[in-house]
Amino acid sequence: KRRAEEKCLEILPETVCLRLSWMYARDHFSGEHGHFLSTLKATMEDEDKTVILPVFDRRGMTDAADVVKNLPAALKLEGGVWNFGSGNDADTYTTVKNVLEQTGMDAMLRRLKPDEQAFAANPRDLTMDLRKLNSAGICFPTTEEALARALKMQKDA
Repeated sequence: KRRAEEKCLEILPETVCLRLSWMYARDHFSGEHGHFLSTLKATMEDEDKTVILPVFDRRGMTDAADVVKNLPAALKLEGGVWNFGSGNDADTYTTVKNVLEQTGMDAMLRRLKPDEQAFAANPRDLTMDLRKLNSAGICFPTTEEALARALKMQKDA
């Protein structure tokens, strides 16, 4: 990916390369493996299932609607590589735990368990530094804010 960005910028320096985080569509809750939210929702609705999420995996997750909302501003960015999405400093387990608490889904917390094995030998940090994007006036909600909004919309539907 980086080589592709470099080649694009070499050929056309004003190219705007957007690096996106893990994305989901908040209005799309179908299929067990459709995306993170649909998988989480399907699992949490099954009283017999436990949700096990890694503690050694840090990443932002971005609502596709927020990407679309910010695209017009992105078209005005100067050429270069830009991290483009929701920030998140917490691990996946903690992120979901916090979102469940924020949305009043505390009853589901008893079925949420930390996975302390996955990625333990090689922790993953896929977080994005968004200071450059924010200084250009483009801001996304945090991963927790966007996930809480999406789960609340689904709960209220």
